[in-house]
Amino acid sequence: KVDSEFGGTAQQGAEVNVIGEQPTPTPQAQAPKIIYFAITTDGTNQTDRINMGECVFLTWRFEGEGLAAASISRNGEVINSDPPQEGSHKDCPPPGETNYQLKVDSEFGGSATRDAQLTVVAG
Repeated sequence: KVDSEFGGTAQQGAEVNVIGEQPTPTPQAQAPKIIYFAITTDGTNQTDRINMGECVFLTWRFEGEGLAAASISRNGEVINSDPPQEGSHKDCPPPGETNYQLKVDSEFGGSATRDAQLTVVAG
């Protein structure tokens, strides 16, 4: 709005339409994915029972974007921290019931876990 020296006023307006591309939505980060986690006697043959003094091989494969950490635990105690995305780990557990867990965390906040149980028979 502009005042005129002759006592009048003038007003001017304009309408602007902006047409453009919509912003691309940020893709949602995928949580890690555990392909497999198994207890084996030799890296191939799965088992859920061994005799005291015998050992097992834990085998696994996982994938994901922005992986931050991974661990394998036996009855809540970490026995392998930062394992590779695919591999195996030899373990000779004590007698009794054993729960193994593979846990994989993403820096984007997602995580995945997989459990496997083993019975170790004494004598």
